[in-house]
Amino acid sequence: METLSVYIPMDRRQAMRRGESLPDRSTGAAVMADVSGCTPLTEALARELGPQRGAEEITRYLNQVYDALIAEVHRYQGSIIGFSGDAITCWFDGDDGLRAATCAVQLQRAMDQFGRITVPSGPAVALAMKAAVAIGPVRRFVVGDPNVQLIDVLAGATLDRLAAAEQQVHKGEVVLSAETAARLQQRAVIAEWRTDAAGGQFAVLQH
Repeated sequence: METLSVYIPMDRRQAMRRGESLPDRSTGAAVMADVSGCTPLTEALARELGPQRGAEEITRYLNQVYDALIAEVHRYQGSIIGFSGDAITCWFDGDDGLRAATCAVQLQRAMDQFGRITVPSGPAVALAMKAAVAIGPVRRFVVGDPNVQLIDVLAGATLDRLAAAEQQVHKGEVVLSAETAARLQQRAVIAEWRTDAAGGQFAVLQH
């Protein structure tokens, strides 16, 4: 079972300090958005500017990318769960998949502005993103010291389905778990279906 850790927003942290408990279980939608092209861009900037200045520039570029993505997540009332490599995982509490899927499409559109980054001494570097969406219940509990850091932990089969869906998505696509596609069947247009080695089915969202 895959487990992901969520940094708790300030209002939730304050609630726990007041002795208010979080629900043990929750239902909603999870999105994993994975940005590709960061390694070639890092290498190009290091060649162009040297290791130190290149590191500064890649940080500046990535801050712009993730600021744009995080703004979209917040616009659709989602929370950033955490970062893993170049991917972010987000949670949309109480969502039936519509907000999460719509947000995933908007994340792709937000990436358009970063689709071609020109490095003076070399070819342009393309950044792209792939996104997966899964809905369902999660277990929820808190770990940590309230005086130092509290982490809201999500765990369960929904996250396993999210990870499986992420394996089926290509650059520029949004892929839905079968459960998400079934829930959104009257509101989403499916471009194609894919099946993994375990027989799981995943829908590529047309956008």
